[in-house]
Amino acid sequence: MAAPISPATSLAPGPGRGLLPRFTLISLALTLVATIATTYAMGRLVESYLLGQVALEAHGRLDRAILRVLPCGELARPLDPERAATLDATVRERLLEPPVERVALWSPMEQLVYQTTPASAPVAPELIAAVLAKEPRHDVVDGPHGRQLRVFTPIMRAGMVVGAHEVEQDFEPLATHIREMQAFAAASLVGFSLMLYLLLFGLVRGAARDLANEAAASTRLYQEAQRSSAVAGALLRTAEALSHLVPLEQLLGDVAAHAVELLGADDALIFLAEEDGRRFHLRASAGVPAEKLAAFPVHTAERTTFGAFAHLCAGSGPLAIEAAPGSPLVPPGLAEWYGARSCVFVPLEMGERLEGAMVVHFTRAAHRFTAEELRLATGLASQAAVAIANSRAFETVRESEQRFRALVQNASDLIAILEADGTIRYASPSVERVLGYRPQEMAGVSAFAFFHPDEVARTRSILAEALRHADGKASGEFCVRHRDGSWRHIEAIASNLLDDPSVGGIVVNAWDVTERKTFEAQLARQAFYDPLTALPNRALFMDRLQHALARAERRKDAVAVLFLDLDRFKVINDSLGHGAGDQLLVAVGQRLAACLRPGDTIARFGGDEFTVLLEGIASASDACRVAERIMEQLQPPFTLEEQEAFITTSIGIAFGASAHAQPGDLLRNADIALYRAKAEGKARSVVFDTSMSAFSVERLHLETDLRRAVERGEFRLHYQPELDLQTGQLVGVEALVRWAHPQRGLVSPAEFIPLAEETGLILPIGRWVLEVACRQAQVWQAQYPGAPLVMSVNLSARQFQQPNLVEQVAQVLGETGLAPACLKLEITESVLVEDAESTLSRLQALKELGVRLAIDDFGTGYSSLSYLQRLAVDTIKIDRSFVSGLGAEGRNLAIVRAVAVLAQALSMDVTAEGIETPEQLASVRAAGCDHGQGYLFSKPLASEAMDAFLAASLPRSAERVELPR
Repeated sequence: MAAPISPATSLAPGPGRGLLPRFTLISLALTLVATIATTYAMGRLVESYLLGQVALEAHGRLDRAILRVLPCGELARPLDPERAATLDATVRERLLEPPVERVALWSPMEQLVYQTTPASAPVAPELIAAVLAKEPRHDVVDGPHGRQLRVFTPIMRAGMVVGAHEVEQDFEPLATHIREMQAFAAASLVGFSLMLYLLLFGLVRGAARDLANEAAASTRLYQEAQRSSAVAGALLRTAEALSHLVPLEQLLGDVAAHAVELLGADDALIFLAEEDGRRFHLRASAGVPAEKLAAFPVHTAERTTFGAFAHLCAGSGPLAIEAAPGSPLVPPGLAEWYGARSCVFVPLEMGERLEGAMVVHFTRAAHRFTAEELRLATGLASQAAVAIANSRAFETVRESEQRFRALVQNASDLIAILEADGTIRYASPSVERVLGYRPQEMAGVSAFAFFHPDEVARTRSILAEALRHADGKASGEFCVRHRDGSWRHIEAIASNLLDDPSVGGIVVNAWDVTERKTFEAQLARQAFYDPLTALPNRALFMDRLQHALARAERRKDAVAVLFLDLDRFKVINDSLGHGAGDQLLVAVGQRLAACLRPGDTIARFGGDEFTVLLEGIASASDACRVAERIMEQLQPPFTLEEQEAFITTSIGIAFGASAHAQPGDLLRNADIALYRAKAEGKARSVVFDTSMSAFSVERLHLETDLRRAVERGEFRLHYQPELDLQTGQLVGVEALVRWAHPQRGLVSPAEFIPLAEETGLILPIGRWVLEVACRQAQVWQAQYPGAPLVMSVNLSARQFQQPNLVEQVAQVLGETGLAPACLKLEITESVLVEDAESTLSRLQALKELGVRLAIDDFGTGYSSLSYLQRLAVDTIKIDRSFVSGLGAEGRNLAIVRAVAVLAQALSMDVTAEGIETPEQLASVRAAGCDHGQGYLFSKPLASEAMDAFLAASLPRSAERVELPR
């Protein structure tokens, strides 16, 4: 910033006001001082003159004077009387003629050593020192005749002082004469000085008056020039600050300093207003110490509580307060904060907008503000308001430019400016991150050199589309070469700004979408492919099936869908772990792919289910041959977790050749055929026919009725007796559930139990069976107290897998009051081997509860002897398939005998199921079975019929107990 303008000091006149009075007083004072000094000097001159006259007169009239001779030669030591007398005579003879009245001798050591006449006043040492220094002196003493004047003059011999004359004379006449002479001299001198003063005053007064007038005028001109120069300097500095675009805080500080300078104030504060003009914040100050500023009580002011700011907001112009303390317009504490006596509030206005306020304080004395001062303050405030507004605007623009530059320089997107022909004029620094090139390497190079050769033509057409109109835009996705030779997918938008003078080019905003394209490809693969086996998934299979049906309609051929489900996959998955199960699924997918043609599709449909799409099928035999080939391919063992595992599959086959065939219908038909294959014994393929569809519909209706049966309580229990084969005594009954359908009557358990297992309805049904059976057993125990009657209840696989099974059994026993030893829970062999550890722990918990346990349908599943000996079971029930063949084949008898021997070795009893003939009874009895069940003894009976059977078989209690309904 330039130095402030100020007038030259050498040209500045002295103060004009009071020039003549000051000159007169100075002249009078100088004249008075000169008169006093001259009068003193004249008095001393007169006195010396008179004393000299007295000394001369005394020399001429020695007879009337008293003379004392003070020799200074050899009298350096005291004299004895003889020596003194000799010296006195010598003095009298040689030095003094005529003889004097008295003689006194003094030594240079200022000690009286000899005096001819004793009556004499002593001589002061300073007088003797003066005489020895060749200076005449005098003093006044009290003598015998009154006050005497003594005059001492040195006596010289060969240039040396050898003595002194002392002349005494009466003082009063001489003193009076001296005073008269001094008074006359003083009066003469005063008169002369007065005449000289009047003469000088008369000569100077006129010149002084003219000089004073000229000085006053010059002073006024100087003050005006000084103020104008200060105003011009302040405005110039403000303008320079504005032109140099200094920061706002510095600008405000300069304005405050200029205000203090212009008004001669003590300090100034500047407040800036918020956007709504309701609050004012202190932003700058001048003349205020830092510690004072830190204690400022009004850093932020509300205009509603600050009367002066409310006045400014009302547009009333500057507000001058000559008595700040106690003024209602000044907030409490502000006047006391810095001791302001007077202050002025000046608005900083830009048009109709109030930018802020400038507050100027006078702290040393109260100040009366003139109109000129208010005009100067207002002018400075106007310039400051413009500067503040422009500074704010500049700050906004600068911040915007900085943000824009930061965005461009640090943007992740690539920003480029092209010429009309595609030449790159500018590339942002992000191009190095996106494409590996430095910006300077791309400048001046055609943009088409970086595009894939197959896309150059399309890129030129897109650029031409943007050039077709002013402000035209075009966008697209391109393949651009990276510096390392790879290709990147780029999305770009081109904006035609050739007519914009600030740009003059085509602005291209581009960003790398390679990762997004890769991710989209991954998502697409995840959406249409199974992540484990890398085979097509359900969505892709259905899409291909739809297109295959459309092609089959055009080619007049057929397609086939094979729906595969792995048999006993859950056993392998649970026994060897899910990792082994995943390995098995991958291996199965690979073997299935080896069985198919290149144009066929194999997909993993979910879980252990696979689907195969065969196109160009002429007949069902073609699909059946593929199914047989698949089953043959799966026969060799799979190595899983260093163990061999065998797997079979059930396959449902459906054909589609009709123009109206839908992919969903074809897949549903294959699923129905798969269900039929599972029902017929697994490890086989079944071709769908329309009768299966009717069965499926019926199955759906059956499921709906089964759900309602649970809600309506349509289930009943039948009981089948169990007898001791040696004694024929009744030892227990087995509870068997029956469904009393409202329309169909009793539904066989073989028909609805698998459906209940599949839908999960077996859980509420099983709970109901357990509770009713235990309650019935308790009733029969009360009716036949002497009989060891045990109630057997079957547990399904879903029931046994419940985490709270033991708690349910204990709760039912507690509610019904049945002794745990009278309840036998029958569990199928396949359930026991699915999860060995959890099965053992659950069986152990049931055994600790006190109930009995039995393995049902023994021999139909897979049992390990080492595992069997760990089971805490009481009974093994031989499946009816072994008992029914006892009369025809000897092998079944051997099996039954082996099971009986095994059970006896493990301390278990054996129950044979399905005894229907006397021959079978004899066989199982001979094989060593303990108990038996079958139609030979009784078929399953309702509770009333079973009640009659028990009455005929067991001694009855005197009190009959009715079973609650």
